[in-house]
Amino acid sequence: MERGGNRGRGRGRGRGDEQWRQQAPQGSGQGRGQGWGRGRAGGVEPGPNYAGAAGFQPGSGQSSQRGGPSQAAPVGQGRGQGPPQAWGPQAWGRGRQQQQQFAPRPSVPPGMNPGSAIEETSRQMARVNIQEPLAPVNIPQGSGTSISTSAGSSIEKLDSGNLKPVKRPDAGGRNGSRQVRLIANHFKVEFQPNQQIFHYDVNITRASAKNGASKRGGKQKGGRGASTSEGQDLAATVSRADAEEIKNKLVAENRVAFRDAKPVYDGKKNLYSAIELPEGDFTVKLSKGEDSEAKEYKVTLTLANKLDGRRLADFLNRSIRDHVTVQQEMLQALDLVVREHPSSSRIIMGRSLYEKDKTRQEYLNSGIVAARGFSMSLRPTAQGLSLNVDFSVVAFHATMPVLDYLWENRKIDCKPNQPLNPNDRRAAESALRGLKVTVTHRLTKQKYTVGRLTKETTRELRFNIEESGQQNQSVSLVDYYRKRYNEDIKFKLLPCLDLSKQSDRPNYVPMEFCVICEGQRFPKDNLNAIQQKNLRGMACPKVYERQNIINQIMSMPDGPRGGPYLPHFQIAVGAEMTEVTARVLDAPELRLGDRGQLSRVMPRPDDRQWNLLKSHVFDGKNIERWGIIHFSQRQPDKQTGMAVEIFCDAMVKRFRTLGINMQAKPVIYKSDAMAKFDNVAQLKQTLTDIHTRSRGQGQLQILICIMEDKHPGYKSLKLICETEIGLVTQCCLWEHVRKCGDTKYGSQYLANFALKVNAKVGGSNAALNQSLSTQLPRFGNHHVVYFGADVNHPGKRDERSPSIAAVVMSINWPHSNRYVVKIRCQKNRQEYISELGDMSKELLDEYLKMNKKLPERIIFFRDGVSEGQFDIVLNQELVALKKAFKQFGNYNPVISFIVAQKRHHTRLFPLGDVNTKSGNVPPGTVVDTSIVHPREFDFYLCSHYGLLGTSKPTHYHVLWDENLFSSDELQQLINNLCYTFARCTKPVSLVPPVYYADLAAYRGRLYVEGLTTSDTSSASSSSSSASFSIPKINVGVENFMFFL
Repeated sequence: MERGGNRGRGRGRGRGDEQWRQQAPQGSGQGRGQGWGRGRAGGVEPGPNYAGAAGFQPGSGQSSQRGGPSQAAPVGQGRGQGPPQAWGPQAWGRGRQQQQQFAPRPSVPPGMNPGSAIEETSRQMARVNIQEPLAPVNIPQGSGTSISTSAGSSIEKLDSGNLKPVKRPDAGGRNGSRQVRLIANHFKVEFQPNQQIFHYDVNITRASAKNGASKRGGKQKGGRGASTSEGQDLAATVSRADAEEIKNKLVAENRVAFRDAKPVYDGKKNLYSAIELPEGDFTVKLSKGEDSEAKEYKVTLTLANKLDGRRLADFLNRSIRDHVTVQQEMLQALDLVVREHPSSSRIIMGRSLYEKDKTRQEYLNSGIVAARGFSMSLRPTAQGLSLNVDFSVVAFHATMPVLDYLWENRKIDCKPNQPLNPNDRRAAESALRGLKVTVTHRLTKQKYTVGRLTKETTRELRFNIEESGQQNQSVSLVDYYRKRYNEDIKFKLLPCLDLSKQSDRPNYVPMEFCVICEGQRFPKDNLNAIQQKNLRGMACPKVYERQNIINQIMSMPDGPRGGPYLPHFQIAVGAEMTEVTARVLDAPELRLGDRGQLSRVMPRPDDRQWNLLKSHVFDGKNIERWGIIHFSQRQPDKQTGMAVEIFCDAMVKRFRTLGINMQAKPVIYKSDAMAKFDNVAQLKQTLTDIHTRSRGQGQLQILICIMEDKHPGYKSLKLICETEIGLVTQCCLWEHVRKCGDTKYGSQYLANFALKVNAKVGGSNAALNQSLSTQLPRFGNHHVVYFGADVNHPGKRDERSPSIAAVVMSINWPHSNRYVVKIRCQKNRQEYISELGDMSKELLDEYLKMNKKLPERIIFFRDGVSEGQFDIVLNQELVALKKAFKQFGNYNPVISFIVAQKRHHTRLFPLGDVNTKSGNVPPGTVVDTSIVHPREFDFYLCSHYGLLGTSKPTHYHVLWDENLFSSDELQQLINNLCYTFARCTKPVSLVPPVYYADLAAYRGRLYVEGLTTSDTSSASSSSSSASFSIPKINVGVENFMFFL
């Protein structure tokens, strides 16, 4: 019942894509605008001291520029500030300049040992304050940092761009048991650096719009309900689909003037052409359907910039040692060119494209289809520009009539002469709200969003219309459809769909005339078990199958290499994947228990797993006080009681064989009804009674909760026990409990069960035989802690619920395999952790209390951050950490800040036999050449054994490194940590601090959902995310790993 090891999340994260820094003469815009907004500028002077792959020369400085050329605004001017945005079709912004200073990777100057360099780095970093920037202060040569010093204390006023990701410290790692040849799904892209590309600003307005009410490229300036004095409705914005159609008509109708140019367009503001186009205003008429009047639009083209790729070529050419930043606008243009042709015939979903052809989709039942497609992104890499292409499958709402969809999805049988009962009505509204539909009673391509179901039935609905010169004539909707559209409504007792865009302009349409639109993603978390299994089967082909699928995608006429746009822009995409040489890192030796003694165990060489047949867990806790509660859907009977007794006996026996001394009988046993999960107050009373009754013999160490089936009330159980009562729980399903009489099944299930329980009560299951001080002697006996941080976002349609931030920290040096956690709510979809400083301070307080000293070194792992958010992480979260350190007085630990990324599409395929049963790359495979960043410190590590599908490596990107790791040191350290995850006896794919932070953030999400459904909570779904808060973890469980 606990959350599984697979990291599928219904997060709706809203993360941006890559935002690369760009050099420009005399300052540049930082690319923060979105849509029609303009971003702030920030520029720096280039430094000449870049030393390539070997790193910077001791004592040298370097600097960079960010953003793109400020063409539209004079130097020093700004035009508003949009939210941070990703690189790509929407990322370009321009505005005022601001001087910034680049911070290179800390390095050891001549005559100074590493320890002194670290202390000096920390002293300089400690001087960073956070408010309005002043003139840059020069740091003494050789200090290893070069950052702007400022005054004040408000983190909200920190200007981004002061700190930059560190550079690669060497030419890549060398350690490993062997080398393997692989190919990666990166395809080399060739472009002509001297080829000019003309960038145009596109402004689309309604030709009938008056001043202040024009609509531009999807941004509404007049506000909701804005209209002309003649009463024309201009509230609707120009959608991306309409903007694309307008662009296509513009090019087709002006072929001669445009000299047969084939421009590409991002659907918003940016258009790129290989041929110079005439500037000015153009008129385009667009009709939504045969029965609707064509709307006239004015399209204004303004030349914004003339691009060439020489600076991008210099950035990709690593032999040029001078510091060169990536040319953001050129990358954006080339990315659009590559995507233009394949996207024209597919459903666009973020950076992925999916098939529209229904015959090539798989029906998953319940009105859901699975569509195949592919993702693609253009990336600067060490081998040059490359196109990353990967196979993808997603679940969509099926395109079908609404009445059919209700039957398929919710089994609601809509009949002409029968109204919906209250339960069916609620279910129908829940299924349809937020979906886009088209209508069939008139010829139109218009798409509408379902707001709700009308309270009245179709037969009861009436509205006022102006007809025959008579105002406010009341007419029934049934009569109106008969007269206006010659349609006789059959389902008169059903409610209508409310498709209104404005409350004062109702638009009610009978459900029988509505069809679900194509291309609407179905939430993966809402799929049932069979649908999830079928979707996984499609999405996880075997290694060589996936490789062949990707090659087939590349060879399609309408694929990434086809179409007229690539040759028009003198671009060529290679047909072969990139060959790379990878290294396989050694598995670490582990330390386990053996009847009170310690034993050393080496994982198996093929899959890197180990077992506990002849060993114990490393630190098995004595469980003297435990209880069990059985939530059943049936009345207790003798057979059920015997099954629970067999389970308890088998559990105690298995725990003891693993070195966990569990008392033979529970302190308390209770049988209750599953119906309690439907009533939060009753569930709370039951759990409180158990807690109270057991206090006579001491507080329960753990309560085993047997549930008949999965139930939403699980969220409330966790909320009550962990925030109110202070009780650690472990849930399990009855279907597993009743099978524990089977020796083989029960032994394996109870072994996994024991690992979770032991970790939850304060034990640890495995430790590295070599501590970090042994692995890295230069660290000495300094205490080192590992932080992990993650943010969990609500579902896509949820704009009210808060995002959940979780930060974990290792607490037991030197083994560092037990963690404590802090959880906070923050604004909806906010990615940076606003209370990171306070959370880290509380965690360090716990460390000080337990270890009587603070750690000298910190290695911080951050999950869920894309390249476009690196600036925010560095200049807000890292600085917040430094502020938290100051609260302990003269405390300046050295820190490394590393981002762990799983949401990418790089896949590795073996060339030849690699001696794995699944055909995947062997565990421990690391790649730090060819497909990595041309200059920054990153690598791909596949630490786990991929049994199903194709293994996805984790991408680690080092943003800040005062510990001065070499590639070999950091890669081996992370690989070793992956063997210490508490819930299994094999290495995991993600470094455990991040894995635990993800689990903890998900637990916080359960708390929020438990609060919003609780009858006794003051919180409600209408609460804003800014004011929402969750209770603090109870002191009885806060220092345990209850979130596993």
